Amino acid sequence: IGMAAILLLPTGLDLLSTTKDAGTPPTLQKIFSFSPGFNGLLYQPYSCGLTILCLYTLLLSIRRKSTRILSIFLFLCLTINTFPYLLSGLLYVRYKVLIPLVPLLLLLCVKTLESLFMGKEKHSLLLGAGCLIPAAFSRYSKGILIDCLWMLASFLLIAFLKRYLLRIHLVHSKQEQMPSLQKALPLCLILCVPAVCLSVCMGQKEEYISVSDNRQASFQQEDLSGIDLDQDYRFECLTEPYANTNTQPLPGIGRTSMYSSVTDCHYANFYYNTMKNPIRVRNRVALLTDGNPFFSYLMGIRYISANLDCLPLGYAPLREQKDSTVLAENTNVLPITYTSTSQMSQNEFEKLSFPYTLEALTRYTIVEDLEDRNAITAQAFLKTSQITPVSNQEFHLETPVNRNINPEKEVQLTIPVPKTIKSQLLILSADVVSPNQKEVTIDMNQIRNKLSGKNASYPNHNDTFTWILSSNDIIETLEITLSAGDYHLSNWQIWSMETKDWGNDSVIPLEKSESNPASSKGLVSDHPLHTQGSLLVHGRVTLEESGSLVTSLPYRQGYKAYVNGEEIDVSTVNQTFVGIPLEAGKYEISIFYTPPGKIISIWISLASLLFFLIWELLHLPKLRKRTDGHTTA
Repeated sequence: IGMAAILLLPTGLDLLSTTKDAGTPPTLQKIFSFSPGFNGLLYQPYSCGLTILCLYTLLLSIRRKSTRILSIFLFLCLTINTFPYLLSGLLYVRYKVLIPLVPLLLLLCVKTLESLFMGKEKHSLLLGAGCLIPAAFSRYSKGILIDCLWMLASFLLIAFLKRYLLRIHLVHSKQEQMPSLQKALPLCLILCVPAVCLSVCMGQKEEYISVSDNRQASFQQEDLSGIDLDQDYRFECLTEPYANTNTQPLPGIGRTSMYSSVTDCHYANFYYNTMKNPIRVRNRVALLTDGNPFFSYLMGIRYISANLDCLPLGYAPLREQKDSTVLAENTNVLPITYTSTSQMSQNEFEKLSFPYTLEALTRYTIVEDLEDRNAITAQAFLKTSQITPVSNQEFHLETPVNRNINPEKEVQLTIPVPKTIKSQLLILSADVVSPNQKEVTIDMNQIRNKLSGKNASYPNHNDTFTWILSSNDIIETLEITLSAGDYHLSNWQIWSMETKDWGNDSVIPLEKSESNPASSKGLVSDHPLHTQGSLLVHGRVTLEESGSLVTSLPYRQGYKAYVNGEEIDVSTVNQTFVGIPLEAGKYEISIFYTPPGKIISIWISLASLLFFLIWELLHLPKLRKRTDGHTTA
């Protein structure tokens, strides 16, 4: 464990620094409860998935002095829910986190079976009967009973064959027993029959991805020949966001979406609550985008994979793949790192309401504790806003939508956009109520919103659906798909937006620098920059007036920034991203990231490795004497 600290400690600290988004936390009763059904050990596919034989040998291992401590530890991990809760980083009680214990359980099983076979250890009728206890608390009760009977019959058959072989060969001394007993070893394979049956039965119930499933079919390297992909920007897949969320189809190009049990709470809040990306699945754990033009601009999503007939605003095809899927590019998005002199203070930003907050984020950099008198105010911004509310009298959706909701089947609607609204960008929102707490899904122009049902493991609490529709052409119709169910949509709000003056006109991209960041002027020789972690940003920029270096790297502990060789504090911009305040002047800037705990974990791993080597060297003479003794015998 000590040698693995270089991996375990930074990972553990990272898990503890994050939160489980929107999940229902386990109760204290569940955390400190006992699992008499051994759900963490027996049969279940998302646990250790072992058989009664491993439980029986684990109990026998507790009797043996040499394995007692390890066996007791494993027994507690498998029966007390506190251990899965701790191993899951205080997130939830899930038995899949116990799967790494399988090698230790199998080791104890093999050692115990060897002792039983060689006669060094005796069976225990009491512990064997104890293996029946899980049958009273597990949904696999019949399987447990059959498994116990099979194990009993197998051990009896093995014992009978051993006695028979010893009798017919008239073996009396222990030295003569082994060659005779070796003939009974193949019979021990019958103990594996329940495990084989379990694997086959569980495998038939699993839903595996079909070979014909092409949802993750991406552009191959040969498909990208002749296309110069800029790694200062990002990529997203809009055709199958859920299936492709954790893939990286374009080499070297990052993404904004992810699906993980843990996530940065500030980034997740920005992703869904500030940018209003639609929640298309049953939880908020999956961060999936649907072509939100404000989010795409701010996060530098220059490349997308999308259907040719529904490209978002600003995207043009680069390369067509198949089934009308294209790789598209939008050159009018922000790079990952840039400088901006158009700024708004966080206090002024908080005076704005949705959707004006989205436009403000694309036109200005939001900075905390901003003292610039020339910074824009919320009132001045609203006077120049390009967003226009659409009255309910002009575009009334509540009646036609609610009238067509069918409790039995899915319904598809086509609603024309009034000719008075000529826009390439429409923003719509509606409150949804499901009296029976059933799941609700509504697609609008291929953008999906979902309200999870009462039985969802991670309820998304998506009570307000938001659709941000954009197109390179005027939006003329709304293609709506209503899921079956009994629910109601109300408080419809609609806005349109002009897009001719889109974006922040004060942006200056960071000029890449080929020089070594460690050679920056003012940096002392005994403190080289290359020891400060992974280099994420390095380049030069010139500002004519005060502003900020802005990135779309989510802020967290571990960032270090150097301006002209001197370390400065990193601040947050745009609510949750890494930024650096700058005055007018010329700068060479470097930003590094080191996971918290990495340095100390390296020392722990090195010390543990050194201790292990010394221990082995000290015990080497004893091992040689023992080996020589066995050879002489």
